[in-house]
Amino acid sequence: MTSLAALARKNNMNPYTVRYRINDMGWDKMDALIVPPNKTPPLLKVTDKQIMDIERLGLSIGSSAYLLGLDKSTLSKRIKRMKITWRGRQHKTGDKQ
Repeated sequence: MTSLAALARKNNMNPYTVRYRINDMGWDKMDALIVPPNKTPPLLKVTDKQIMDIERLGLSIGSSAYLLGLDKSTLSKRIKRMKITWRGRQHKTGDKQ
C-alpha cells in the first residue's frame, strides 16, 4: 500500500496540502491529489433532465437551485433557455413546457 505522502509527491503535490484538503476541507482523496494548488475542485454538472425532475416537485426556483447546488440566477437562466414553465411556488419563467 502506498502512503498518502508518497502519492502526493508522485503527483508533484505537497503532502501537507493534500492532508489539509482531506482532513480540514473535506475534499475527496482523488481531488486532493490531482487538483493543482490554488484551484477549486471541479463542479458537478447539472443536466436538463435533473432540472426537469426537480421542477416536478413543485418547489420554488430558490429551493430547487439549492438542492441542485446551483446559484438561483444560474437556474433561472437555464429554465429560460430550456423554455419551460416553472410550476413551483411564486416563480414562473419561460414560455412553454
